Amino acid sequence: MITWGKFFEEGKKIIMPLTIQIHHAVADGYHCSLFFSDVNKILLNPEEYLK
Repeated sequence: MITWGKFFEEGKKIIMPLTIQIHHAVADGYHCSLFFSDVNKILLNPEEYLK
């Protein structure tokens, strides 16, 4: 289950809470880190993914 929170500004940054809940029998921390890495890459280059 992936949950996105409401974004807000903190100084010059935009913050948005993001959590992931997954059963350990399906995946582990490695898979979660891949997910967060991909999300981070998309958020740093949104114009590349929103064409």
